[in-house]
Order: sequence, then structure tokens, then C-alpha cells
Amino acid sequence: MGLSTKLFFKKHLPQILQEPLKDKTCKKEISYKCDDLIYTFKEENDQIVLSISN
Repeated sequence: MGLSTKLFFKKHLPQILQEPLKDKTCKKEISYKCDDLIYTFKEENDQIVLSISN
């Protein structure tokens, strides 16, 4: 992705967590594609979960 993990979280995570949920059924989730992998961050039970898929 061209960023260290620390820089990625510092840059993007606060912005994601501060976005208000307009629809209570909506889940906070964001995905980034890097080469042939997709990194998906989502909030579950007040924790950030990372899943990696291709």
C-alpha cells in the first residue's frame, strides 16, 4: 500500500471512527486493495477487525 501500518492507522482510522452512522443497520467498514489482496477493516463489538482476502 505504500504506507507503514502505523502511518495507515494514524492517517485513516480516526476519520473512519468519527463518521456518524446514519442507518443503525449499517456497519462501519472500509476496504483497500493492494496488489492482489483486499484489506478490509470493520468494527465489531467495539473493536477493529482486519480481514485479508484475494
